[in-house]
Parts: sequence; structure tokens; C-alpha cells
Amino acid sequence: MGEAGGALWSLAAVLAVLAATAARLAFLRASAGAAVDHYYWVLAARAYRRRQGLPVRLAGKYLLEDERQAYPPGFGLFLAALPETWVAGRRSAIITLAIDAATLALLLLAGAALDVGRQGLVAIILVYGLAPVLVAYNTQLTSRGFGNLLLVVSLLAQAGAAASTGAATVALAALGASALAGVIATHKMTTQCFAFLWPFWPFALDRLGPNGAWIGAVTPFAAFAVVTLATGLRFQALQWRAHWDIVTFWARNWRFLGAHQFRQSPIYGDPSSGSATAFHGKGLAGAFRHATLVAAYLPAALPLPATLFFVQPPAFVLAWCGAAFLAAFLTLYVPPLKCLGTGHYYVFNAVAPAALWWGVAFSDSATEPVVTGLFAVGLLLTALSLAAGLRRRARRPGGADQDAAAVVARLARHAPTRVAAFPASFAERIALETDHAVFWGGHGLGFRTLEPYWPVMRAKLGDALRRWGVTHAVLDLQWWPEGETVFAAETGDPDPERIGRFALYRIAP
Repeated sequence: MGEAGGALWSLAAVLAVLAATAARLAFLRASAGAAVDHYYWVLAARAYRRRQGLPVRLAGKYLLEDERQAYPPGFGLFLAALPETWVAGRRSAIITLAIDAATLALLLLAGAALDVGRQGLVAIILVYGLAPVLVAYNTQLTSRGFGNLLLVVSLLAQAGAAASTGAATVALAALGASALAGVIATHKMTTQCFAFLWPFWPFALDRLGPNGAWIGAVTPFAAFAVVTLATGLRFQALQWRAHWDIVTFWARNWRFLGAHQFRQSPIYGDPSSGSATAFHGKGLAGAFRHATLVAAYLPAALPLPATLFFVQPPAFVLAWCGAAFLAAFLTLYVPPLKCLGTGHYYVFNAVAPAALWWGVAFSDSATEPVVTGLFAVGLLLTALSLAAGLRRRARRPGGADQDAAAVVARLARHAPTRVAAFPASFAERIALETDHAVFWGGHGLGFRTLEPYWPVMRAKLGDALRRWGVTHAVLDLQWWPEGETVFAAETGDPDPERIGRFALYRIAP
């Protein structure tokens, strides 16, 4: 490639980075204030800064869970190392962008090691930088991106160890085990994604070198040893107890994932009626919706199988990408596995190997024109998915939601008490921005406590709120217009305070 050609591809790389940055900024702006997990992680970071050991506690905040934070602590510890102004302020967006940038940098290094060429490196930037699942999801503080970064480190290090000899093998294998320990200590679904990969992983690494099979087989055991030494056996027992708690909870309740808390309640609605918001739809329509969701989250992966006619990616890339999609489809379509998480989120872990796969596809100059055509199809589908997602995101109430801000400001002036919010996701913001405890949970251990009230209400509202000493309840009337009459009767407050679309009820003794 001549000097002019090299400059052209360098320019293409810069433009690819700018396009990815523009997409991220557009979604960040459209999503401003529409966070849920973000509020919890700001609170958790404060608890981790005060920690005197594990588990840390969030006392007097979430009524419907154990105050011991049994969720994997890795992301909380990472955030605790950063200034509060970065975590709680607008700079938190830099954290999520930096995590993605670090992951992309690792993929580019891997691409260079695989000799994908400059075209391949540009393809990696475009696929990873514009993947809708990353662009749309990474708009708030969340442990998923950090867990994925550690998974990428682990899998690339293991592959490097398998292909190396001597001291390099030992060092890279140790890095792979340590990073996998970090995955276990950071994010549950990413850990589960590796569990789906592991049966195939030793065979994939065996293609790289004589020690590959052993490295792939032994690394998980080494990782468990490392994470247990780091966090302590007692905390690991608590973490896995909490993991079992949420898995068994969703084994009982997956049919109500995304359901309306009251419209599908056996008391206030009809559990069998179905709901437009329910995630697992019935019949062919539900199956088709799942398939289109997976495709929309990573459209660039759709043409990838066709590239196998022209170039063969490394076995570890195929196994990595295939296992992530296998996890997605199994947990979307096989009822006993639906308790392992909403399957489309496993596509998050498929982006990195899909980007590497595209990079390798461009490494054969003889088939480059055909591969370029296939890549253009994937890029066009990606642009369409991003445009549709941005339109939907822009229609959601976000940081400019003056009604929600006014409710929080009103509650912040009240002496500390106990508050319920409906929809329940609104409770997260109230927990962070006021001194109140909230009628909510679901962050670690305590799903049996939460279950009578969520994902659908199985108890009388008034009895539940009084049992937990709740003094105020907030209802979004846009979310449940017909609930105004129900709340008036259940709370004993026929004349609630109206704040925009919200009603603030006082609970009569």
C-alpha cells in the first residue's frame, strides 16, 4: 500500500472514530436523566468509599432488600476510586465512554496482532463504535460495560497465552485468570456469558497452540480461586446466594418481565390478559419480536456468516461470537433458561468478537470487494437501527422532565420518611436525591421480600404500604391513569397533591 493509500485509511479511521463519538453523544443527549441503574451506582459508590470490608451496606434506603450489598462489588470499587464529582455529576458520561474506548483499544491491538490490515482496523472501529446495543445502553453508569471490558481482557489474554511460549504464556495466562476473576466480581450476566462459552473455549484455544486446551479448561478454576482470595470466602458465599436468589426469582416470574405492575396484577388487573409492555410475548409474534430485537442490537453481525465462504476467522473468535449469540437465543426462547437474564443483553458481549471477525474478513485482499459489499449492508442496517433507536429515545421523558424533577424537589424538602413510587423505577432517583427510604429493592439479596409487590402487585396496595411504614406514595398518572381512583381508596387520600402528571398521596394510618 502506497503512502497515499495509507493516509486515506488513516483518515478513514479518524472519520470512523468521529462517527462513533457523534452517535454516542446523540444518545447521551436524548437519554439525559432517563437513568435507572445510574442512581443506584452513585449511592453504591458512596458506600464503597466508606467501606470497612465486604459486604458494604446501604442502610435505610431500600426497604425491600437486604441492606448488605451482595451484588458483585467490582464496579462499585472502581467507582469508589473516582471523585464523587465524576460519579454523581455530568462527568459520569466520560466514565462509560472511557470504558468503551479502552475496550476498543484492546480490540485494535488484537486486530493488529491478527494482521487484519488498515481496512480491518477501520472495520473494527465502525462495528464496535456504532453497535446499537452499546450506543443505546451505555448512556448511564452500569456495570455491564466494565464487566465486558474485563471479559475482553481475559479472553484475549488467554488466546495470547495459547499462542505463546515460555514466560509469555505464564504471564498472559495469569492475566487471563485475574481478569476473569474481575468479571466474576463485577457482572453476573457477563459471568454467565463465559459459562456458555466455556464448553467450546478449550477446543478453540487448542487451535492456537499445544497449551491452549489446558489454559481454556483451567482458567475458570484459577479465576474462582483469585476472586475468593480477593473478596473472602464469606462474601463469595453471599454473592452466589444472591445470584441464586435472582435466578430463582425470574424462574418463577419471567412471564411478567416488563409487565405493568397493576394492569397484570391478580388484584388490580388480569394476569392472563397480556400486556403491551410484557417482554416475552406469546406465539409467533413474540418469537419474531425477540429475533428482530437481537438483529437491531447488532445489525453488523447479520452478514457475517456469509463471509465464511471467503475467509476463516480464528476459532477463538468464532467460539466467542457464537457463544454470545447462543446465550442470547437460548435465554430468549427456552423457558427454563429465561431466568438467566433478558437474552438480548448477551448481544452486548457479542460486539467485540463480531468486530474482530469483520477485521479478519478484510485481511484477504483477493476477496475484499465482496467483503466490502457485505460490510456495507451491515453498516447500512446499523445506521437504520441507530436512527430508529434515537427517535424512540427522544420521545421518552428524560432529564428535561420537569414534572419528575419537581416531585423530587418537593420530596427533598420533607423530613426523612418512607416513600413509594410507581412506576417502581422512579424510586431510584428519589433514593439518591432525597433523604428518604424507598419502597423498592432488587439490587442483590432479598427478592423474596420484593416478590409480593413486583413485577406485579400481588398484595393490597394500602396494606403493603402501611406494613412497611410508608407515609407518601407517588403515582405517575400517565403511566397508570386508571390508578387515580385505586390510590385514593387505598391510601385514604382522595385529594392528593398534583405535581404535573404526578399525584403525591399521603398514607392515612
